[in-house]
Amino acid sequence: MVDREAIARALIQTPDTLPQAEQEQPRFIIRTATDALAPQPPIPWVIDGVFPPGLSVVAGGFGSKKTWAMIDAAICVAMGKPWLNHPTKQTTALYIDEEMGAGFIGQRIGSVIRGEMGNADTPILYSSLSMLNLLQKGEAEHLEAIIRATCAGFVVIDSLVSVTPGADENTVKDMQPVLNALKKVAKDTESSIVLVHHANKIGNYRGTTAI
Repeated sequence: MVDREAIARALIQTPDTLPQAEQEQPRFIIRTATDALAPQPPIPWVIDGVFPPGLSVVAGGFGSKKTWAMIDAAICVAMGKPWLNHPTKQTTALYIDEEMGAGFIGQRIGSVIRGEMGNADTPILYSSLSMLNLLQKGEAEHLEAIIRATCAGFVVIDSLVSVTPGADENTVKDMQPVLNALKKVAKDTESSIVLVHHANKIGNYRGTTAI
């Protein structure tokens, strides 16, 4: 027999170190078999069958056109048109470029907007070489504030290695805190965040299995 009162008492025991707003909310939402057996709400895909709300990673080798692909995905989402035959949920898209530079990424985004028959009103936003460093305290919160300010529902970060400078991508201790922080940002903003990553010599993603 599930003791719901005992569960409720446990849920309010939140650490004093949490912000006041979080102390007032339960950290754990305990569900039962009844909940699991009930009809579940559909997944609110941003790109149907490909990118749900939350954190995703796209990996590809040098020259595999992963940046072009993700720019196209972002613009299709911004326009509410299918991407590679996958329906999209229209929302503002935000592309965070930490690799190319404003001139290069702007040229590519402009080319794809024209190619997808968009215009100056297409809700695609981008930044370039802002030196986002998710290893530093407060950077995930800064990212969350930007996502909220732009109302972006689809966010591409290009690339993982660029926003974790000096980290060892082969170790869980370096990568897991960053991934957890991004998962929380995605959850709190109800957005889909896509990390662009690089492939290794045999074509798989580089680094720890945490990725």
